[in-house]
Amino acid sequence: MKVSSGSIVVLILSIGFCAVSAVEFDKKKCLELGFGEDLLCSSCDDLKTFVKDKSLHEECASCCQASQKENEGKTTQFSEGKLIVCKWKLGRFPHVSEFIEKRAEFFPHLQIEYRTYADPILQLTNSEGEVETLRIEGWKTENIEEFLRGNLV
Repeated sequence: MKVSSGSIVVLILSIGFCAVSAVEFDKKKCLELGFGEDLLCSSCDDLKTFVKDKSLHEECASCCQASQKENEGKTTQFSEGKLIVCKWKLGRFPHVSEFIEKRAEFFPHLQIEYRTYADPILQLTNSEGEVETLRIEGWKTENIEEFLRGNLV
């Protein structure tokens, strides 16, 4: 049986299309379930602690892993970052305070900036100078650390 090179190309493209469709389906399914695109796996561990629904935790875990696999291929790494917060509001954000006191020193490209009246945010700058801002007032210490380990060079 002779197989033409055109048939092989069609087969490879078909397999590639199916793989892309499967990733897109997972992403859509996760969004339908209420999980965001940047779901941290540590958030699923927190969910397991507070909500005793095994199937919900499994769905969360599969979505965070799908999100991590999808983000692995992306080269969006940030070269520097700032954690901005009001020094007087730190009492309202104990997880942010703990991160600053105990873990921020392990991130040499992260600056801590105290700004009057500011709720905690991360300002991240990529190599092209583009700035992305994230609100982190609801994040736990582990979430901040995990995010920075994966995104701050």
